[in-house]
Amino acid sequence: MQKKVFRQRLLYAMLSAKLTVVSWTLFMWLTKGYNFSQLKEILFLVVPLFSANLIIMIQYYLDNEKIAASDNEDIVPSPVRIVGLVGSLLYAFYMIGVLSMVPGETDAFNDLKEMLGWGEILFGVYLGYVVKAVFK
Repeated sequence: MQKKVFRQRLLYAMLSAKLTVVSWTLFMWLTKGYNFSQLKEILFLVVPLFSANLIIMIQYYLDNEKIAASDNEDIVPSPVRIVGLVGSLLYAFYMIGVLSMVPGETDAFNDLKEMLGWGEILFGVYLGYVVKAVFK
């Protein structure tokens, strides 16, 4: 797969994963799984990290004309493609699983936030490596 095509697919996979997590959070709030205060805390945990990496990817697309044609013709190895695309799926499944554990008390919600934090940290590390490797 060409590097240019892989970059596009990776961007769509990461955006889809994050939008799925945010949508699921809103769904849980609408179905009374969380109150508004809990919704805000979850969104403050989930949204900010991705914006930094999204800026890098969007800047790539804005600067796309400057990228050498030979760079776009490079072939991305299969292991990189698999890790790049499967990582977004794993993130979405993990976060939806954690968000589906509806907390009934404060201690449970604090545990939920901690698990969400770990998911975001791992996704941040994953994004850092993948974005640096593919979008430089």
